Amino acid sequence: MKEREVKVINNEFEKIKLAWIKYRSLLHDSLSGLPTLPLVLEELRKHLSHDKRLALILIGLSERIESIYGWQTYEEIFSELVERSLSFRGKLVPEDTIFTITEPKSTDLLLFIPVSEEYDSKKVLEEYAIPIKEELERWSKEVESLRVLEPVFRIGYAVMIYDPMMRFERIIYGGIKRASEEAWREEETMRGKKEKEMEWIIKNNLLQTLFQPIVDLENYEIHGYEALNRAKGSHIFPDADSLFSFAVRTELLLELERLCRLNALLHFKKPDDTKLFINISAKAVYDPELTGDVFVRKLEEKGLSPGDVVFEITERLAIVDFPSFEYAVKRLRDRGFMIAIDDMGAGYSSLHTVAEIKPDYLKYDMALVRNIDKHLIKKAILETLVPFARKINAKIIAEGVETVDEYKTIKESGVDLAQGFLFSAPKDPPPTTEIRKIWEG
Repeated sequence: MKEREVKVINNEFEKIKLAWIKYRSLLHDSLSGLPTLPLVLEELRKHLSHDKRLALILIGLSERIESIYGWQTYEEIFSELVERSLSFRGKLVPEDTIFTITEPKSTDLLLFIPVSEEYDSKKVLEEYAIPIKEELERWSKEVESLRVLEPVFRIGYAVMIYDPMMRFERIIYGGIKRASEEAWREEETMRGKKEKEMEWIIKNNLLQTLFQPIVDLENYEIHGYEALNRAKGSHIFPDADSLFSFAVRTELLLELERLCRLNALLHFKKPDDTKLFINISAKAVYDPELTGDVFVRKLEEKGLSPGDVVFEITERLAIVDFPSFEYAVKRLRDRGFMIAIDDMGAGYSSLHTVAEIKPDYLKYDMALVRNIDKHLIKKAILETLVPFARKINAKIIAEGVETVDEYKTIKESGVDLAQGFLFSAPKDPPPTTEIRKIWEG
């Protein structure tokens, strides 16, 4: 065979190979490992023609995970969602359930369940949709990055009935459309309830404000207090995380944060030489109340000055326009306020951006403090952060210290300050001597 003919054959082979790879990529999703819908249509056709009905459960993952934590985390959580859902086979759904997604890179998981003719939408909801939703909600509460998000999942459901007069594909895609609409409808209904609840909380100031001490590990005196707010008696917002994670998705965040700051000032009884730590979102650095004179006047009425206040910037939202954010933070510092960065993560993912903000405090997240005495990687991260903090003249505050072993580890690593239930639960400011007596004893 001539060399030219060989090249032609090789080129044709490569074209066929590439076409096959492209075709295969359309049939299997590389992220989840699941077949896409076209690959399972024939199997669905057999089930529907035999059983006369198919139930569908659609599980959608909140896009907010990607906007807050980035696409890598989003895809990791989706992969875990698929793995969890596959484990439902034989437990929450029958063994012959077909798992698929509509197309590659889709993050709507589809569970097709062959059912008998007695199944209607109500029975599918009660027998499959609700138990699956409850199980996924339990899981989401175990994942640190998902606790502050609600809802994490959209759950929709539909029943497809065999009709020989209708095109089979139209029955299937019609069921997917109904399940998707149901999932979004449920989410919007819950959103409306939550907005009304939050408006009621703000209007009637139904917030409980407590203070957790931040302890100096050198002398065990109280360095400051973090003001913590949560809704009183709300089953919709049972804790601070659920309250504020929803607020960032609404136009009510500014009002809620202003009310929290006001309550912090009203209830704070300042012991000598202590700081008041107040949480603010990245959006709040642009609030005219802070950039103008309104909040300063409120401080003065309480006998405080900007130098007594540390704004803890939380990162419930990733920072999009960093130069603008940096300038807004500088304006707060120029007025005399001190700055702390809460939880290293999406908004402050690089040490470079932290250095540019020039914080006075870095708060080491409680998830990294938990069991740090048994976790070499957590300890190594902290030991890397300590010299960095020294270079930018920032103090490190370890959050969520609950055991003596955790305390000993962070102290040996060079941490300056700490807070957590080991020292005190959130409450009204106690005398400094309470903490000192505990440790001297």
